[in-house]
Amino acid sequence: MKKSMEALNRAKKMLQADKAPISEECKALALADITRTLKEYFSITSEVQFDAVKQGGGYAIRIAFEADRIKNFVLLK
Repeated sequence: MKKSMEALNRAKKMLQADKAPISEECKALALADITRTLKEYFSITSEVQFDAVKQGGGYAIRIAFEADRIKNFVLLK
């Protein structure tokens, strides 16, 4: 019985991974890169939220965070 439950749980995880638009490992890596870049432009005061959802023929990408300041800079010519 225990082996059949383990097999069922493995199958569920595989099906969920196949349906997910982005793997958890890829999502974590993308979130780290996005957060690092956002910190160059904003003083972030909350956790950065990142989600990718399949929509139509593509994906809806959502990034949300709170900041208390936008970092301004001047381009040198």
